[in-house]
Amino acid sequence: MSFFSKLFSSSDSPTRVEVPKPELFGSVIAACGQPGTGKTYKIVRLSYLSAWKHKLPLVIQDTKGDATIYHNTMIRSLEKKGDKLSLLKAEWMQSKRHVRIFNQRETEWFLDVMKKLETKARKASFREPEIIACIEEGGALRSDSESFWDIARGFRNAGITAYTTIHKDT
Repeated sequence: MSFFSKLFSSSDSPTRVEVPKPELFGSVIAACGQPGTGKTYKIVRLSYLSAWKHKLPLVIQDTKGDATIYHNTMIRSLEKKGDKLSLLKAEWMQSKRHVRIFNQRETEWFLDVMKKLETKARKASFREPEIIACIEEGGALRSDSESFWDIARGFRNAGITAYTTIHKDT
């Protein structure tokens, strides 16, 4: 059963080998800068590394398609290496059980996952890290009248650590 099917059922969160420390999670890490400075590349890599290290699912909101390009390139690169660990990482990255990429048209689905995690966290007696989120262009992620920063306000309590790119720090 995948993480995403478990998220929408009442069962417990996925089994982890190592339980991350809750005090290290629930942040929004923003890469701010001009177009073409490598922000998306950095946050995609950091989010994958964090999800892999802590055995957490990764959700990606891919606004412009760049994150998908980096995703595919990283998989090809790992497969070319051919060693056992690289092949294991490539397999992990390709599994929808571990990594889910939402494109611009699927923004509502992405926001639905975030809201379900917030609802689940409100009912929990103990909160722990749930997912790593990679959001390309935080400013483009909106829900009705809510800006990205309004949406991100609930991430900490929901156990979501988000990596995002922004062009302005306002």
